[in-house]
Amino acid sequence: MNLKKAAVFFIRNNTFPLFAFGFLLFALWSALIFMFHSAEFLPLRAINITAALYTLALCLLYKRLNRLVSFSLFALLVIAYSVALIRLTRMLCGSELYLLCAIPGVLLMTAEYKRPRWYYVVMNLLLVSAIAYTLYCRVRFTPPDLQEQERRLFFMLSQLCAVSVTFIMMIYAGFNTLVILRHLDYKSQFLKKELTYTAKHDVLTSLMNRRRTMEVFTQIEQRKAQENIDFAICIFDIDNFKRINDTYGHDAGDFVLKSYSKAIWDAFPKPNHVARWGGEEFLIIYTEVTSDAIFELERLRKRVAETPIVYNGTAITVTATFGISSSRTLATAEAVLSDADQMLLEGKSNGKNRIVVSELF
Repeated sequence: MNLKKAAVFFIRNNTFPLFAFGFLLFALWSALIFMFHSAEFLPLRAINITAALYTLALCLLYKRLNRLVSFSLFALLVIAYSVALIRLTRMLCGSELYLLCAIPGVLLMTAEYKRPRWYYVVMNLLLVSAIAYTLYCRVRFTPPDLQEQERRLFFMLSQLCAVSVTFIMMIYAGFNTLVILRHLDYKSQFLKKELTYTAKHDVLTSLMNRRRTMEVFTQIEQRKAQENIDFAICIFDIDNFKRINDTYGHDAGDFVLKSYSKAIWDAFPKPNHVARWGGEEFLIIYTEVTSDAIFELERLRKRVAETPIVYNGTAITVTATFGISSSRTLATAEAVLSDADQMLLEGKSNGKNRIVVSELF
């Protein structure tokens, strides 16, 4: 779980390391350029100091700025810096690599951000235009003489820095993409589990629905056929449920359904199953028939009937009628359920709030 939280944190804050790295890089370059005493390096000092302050501001304002906005401001800085460096030095000293690196970087770093449809078109158009300008400068301007020692040293350092930074940034963008893909895979697996659960469980009570119940029917039938282990099915119906809806409202009726079904669920842990069959009808599926099953069911019926359900300060007495049968003399779950349902109808016609056990149990 800590790794998942770390991944989510990184996705939400993935540009901050980029801004911090940019600040350190521009600050270092600002210090290095002061080693060159020629007047032609004065504009380069100015743009590097400006870029360092710019990225420092992005770091300080990181929590206040929108993530897409802050990254876009950083990308614009890279474009402007690269173009200015090429224009001032009149040579390709590595800054063109920043532009080439920025094209996939923009796509990879903003993959998880909400952005307008035109965003990539505009950003890539700016990057391509800047690259085209570098080619124009290469043709238009005569490269400076690199025989001068300071100029040659600057060219070598610029090339080395550009290659190193490009390599680091592509690794970082790739790592960012890997984290995003892992996060998306986790979300996909989570949603898949959620959809599977929702498809097989009742929305109101969280009990098994009919689809999942039919799967359980198949499982207990196969188990009986293979291992000769009998099962039992109990169907119960909340008494006078329409009266509860009419008297207290449908919200109260839903609350009663959830509360009553939870009481039954808590009383019958696995391997037994509890399902909502429809409306106010529920099933208890016993995976094995035990001698004390009826005794436990009767004790539960009395306890729940004697414990009112409190809804908005109003105590509502809720009872239910139960019918139960087993597979000892019946072949299928459908047949057992049908027999139990007959017992339920018999209990309803004989006063409700009781358990009626089939002769076939």
